[in-house]
Amino acid sequence: MKFDKRYEHAIVSLIFIIIGTGAIYLSASSMQNDLFEDFNVMIIGAGALLLGITAGVIALILRSVKLLKNKSRFSYVFIGILNICLSFWGLILNLKDQMNLFSRVLFFLSFLIGILICCDVFLNKRSISNS
Repeated sequence: MKFDKRYEHAIVSLIFIIIGTGAIYLSASSMQNDLFEDFNVMIIGAGALLLGITAGVIALILRSVKLLKNKSRFSYVFIGILNICLSFWGLILNLKDQMNLFSRVLFFLSFLIGILICCDVFLNKRSISNS
């Protein structure tokens, strides 16, 4: 049985995100200074969040103006999965009460972008044509 490219790309994206998260966690846990460790993890996390939101907005704009016609491209699927994973991270931080209002808005925006992209990739049967 052969998987559809969309599902293959989603699985590979999730594996890359898990490996990247594990590498960040392992490198941060090997540091001696807790303050420096927390700061590095926060900077990497904020950078990933801003990168995910920016890439997601760009991808959605390109998709809506019909410049990105193939919705099963790896980069498009990866951006959607990344934003969903980032929103789960935001949910964990929110449950631990470690976020302010601005952070909650950013993580919610990441969630919306991820949901829009994943719905476009996995639910929408039509593809954009040149007509």
